[in-house]
Amino acid sequence: MPPTHYSLLDEPWLPMRTTEGDTARVGLRACLCEPHRFKAIDSTHPTETLALYRLMLAIAHRAIGAGRLEDRADLLDEWPRARVAAYLETWAHRFHLRDPVRPFLQVAALAAVEKLKPRPWTLLAPERASGNNRTLFDHTVDRAVPPASDAELARQLMAHLQFVPGGLVKAMRTSGSRGPACSLLCVLVLGASLQQTLVLNLVPQSPTEYGADLAAWEQDEPAISALSAGQEVVPAGPAQRYTFLSRAVWLGPPGAACSEVRAYAEGLALGDSPVPDPMAAQRPSEKGLWPVLLREDRAFWRDLHALSAEGGHPPATVLTALGIRQACADYTPLDLLAGGLLADQAKLLLWRLEERRIAPLLLAGGQPMAAHLHAAIEAAERAARQLDHALWQACRHWLEADPSRPPRKSDVQALALQLGGMPRYWQALEPRFWALADALGQGGAPDAAMQAWAEQLAGTVRDTWRVTVGQLGSSARALAAAAKAQGQFARALAIARQLGKED
Repeated sequence: MPPTHYSLLDEPWLPMRTTEGDTARVGLRACLCEPHRFKAIDSTHPTETLALYRLMLAIAHRAIGAGRLEDRADLLDEWPRARVAAYLETWAHRFHLRDPVRPFLQVAALAAVEKLKPRPWTLLAPERASGNNRTLFDHTVDRAVPPASDAELARQLMAHLQFVPGGLVKAMRTSGSRGPACSLLCVLVLGASLQQTLVLNLVPQSPTEYGADLAAWEQDEPAISALSAGQEVVPAGPAQRYTFLSRAVWLGPPGAACSEVRAYAEGLALGDSPVPDPMAAQRPSEKGLWPVLLREDRAFWRDLHALSAEGGHPPATVLTALGIRQACADYTPLDLLAGGLLADQAKLLLWRLEERRIAPLLLAGGQPMAAHLHAAIEAAERAARQLDHALWQACRHWLEADPSRPPRKSDVQALALQLGGMPRYWQALEPRFWALADALGQGGAPDAAMQAWAEQLAGTVRDTWRVTVGQLGSSARALAAAAKAQGQFARALAIARQLGKED
């Protein structure tokens, strides 16, 4: 076959699930011109899934144009297929993965930079080993990289540009900026079809906002001088964020080896924007509003109150979906997809993706049920702080009973981590919390639901204390250590019981 430029509009590179339950590989044109035919992206790869939704939303934003919330709601019944098709046709020449002049979301000018050498394509994939990074299960080595299809390269490129951590690159300058979604807790609302999903997350824009929010393919290719200087770009809106060139990549011309990236370098520098990422909640801090980030020790449910006005500033995607549902008098639960990739500088810590169904009245501001949910999470957090301190004290007193040497703070920390008390506490609470959310979301009696939660919270505190301290043994030394920390444990228990009395 002759070399192909690989059109992302028409080549079958997107893994989709149809509304009839089948799986299919299709191009962007089919997805975006007939989104009612598809239910969702069919991928188990967290960053790939989120990045592909962000790409589709960027195209939808640019193709459909500015609009108010009411205009977005109309799209549920009348998808502007002709407008989307015309937009894709206008920019079709910018959607070729291997175009020699302007490849999709790449920088072809890198071909003229002599010092840039080919790199294994696996550097785009966080789950793959490349260079000196290590993964748990992948044993790929740079000198024997398995080939990848253009479809896989395209998907990995989308995820890499959005979620790459900041760190040393040493190509044209020292380090590269993080991707716009890196470490964020990204939240979007899933509909019964791809059309509904796109509409529910298509945040309103004024004509002025729309005019400034150009996608990467609508802009000039970044100059090598701008990349070398680390030119800072402040995203003007969702389309710019969802297509941000956080790395300068060139996969190579048609027919290039599918085991390498022909050139790889630092991209544009991500500047702070007054317009937050539409998929990120924000919470107040001493430095002002701060986006809610993923944390190793914190599952999604503990940040759920930040998705409502009761505990923070909800993501624009959630607010848009709530507004559209309200305009349509639809108060059925929202299906939330939440996750992302957490990095510590250049070190990847975890990735996560989970789907939860939440009643709108638990997310809308000013709703009593949302306030109850907020109070439940806050009580769990306060009890956790006291319980953690109690377990710490028990570990310290147990170590102090050894006369051979005084315990250091690091010794106490190591013992507390080994006993695993706090992970046990949060893991036990999570299913009980979702039961509470279901009870409140169904509009039942909140007093009874909160009383049940208080009892479960108190029971979890007791069980965590009993099991964790029990691991110290039943010797006089262990019993004495537990007794000395009993006051802190009692305060944790009192917090849980007080919630039931207040409600």
